[in-house]
Amino acid sequence: MSVQLLHSGQLSQRQIGLALGISKSTVSEIASDTRAAGLDGAQAQQLSEIRAHKKASAKLASR
Repeated sequence: MSVQLLHSGQLSQRQIGLALGISKSTVSEIASDTRAAGLDGAQAQQLSEIRAHKKASAKLASR
């Protein structure tokens, strides 16, 4: 839903990053990726969930 809110303009990238515990640059990267790929809000959400899972897995593996 957060990526959908970004696409709708209801929240800033900073607000989304704070809410999700990720950096504004990560939100920006996700937004750029979705625009470049021509994804809609639902597809963008799926991408963000995959990216979040990968980041969480990488953090757990480094412990």
